[in-house]
Amino acid sequence: MKARSYGQIFAARLKQERERLGLSRKGMAEFLGLYPSTYSGIENGNLCGSSVFIDIALKLNISMDYLVGLTEERRDLHDA
Repeated sequence: MKARSYGQIFAARLKQERERLGLSRKGMAEFLGLYPSTYSGIENGNLCGSSVFIDIALKLNISMDYLVGLTEERRDLHDA
């Protein structure tokens, strides 16, 4: 799967979570501490560089959880 596809999945799941919370885009932006236009760009998949992190993880073969510090365990993507 290409990084662009992962970015689209991320955007769709983000929208699902926003809707689950019953928030508007502006409300979700406020909840996350983002400008509304920034949040909209992320949810639309149009924010320049929004898939760069996915590209980096894929090229390094490591999880996003590790890269962003959600886990200290470095795991190859292929082992997950």
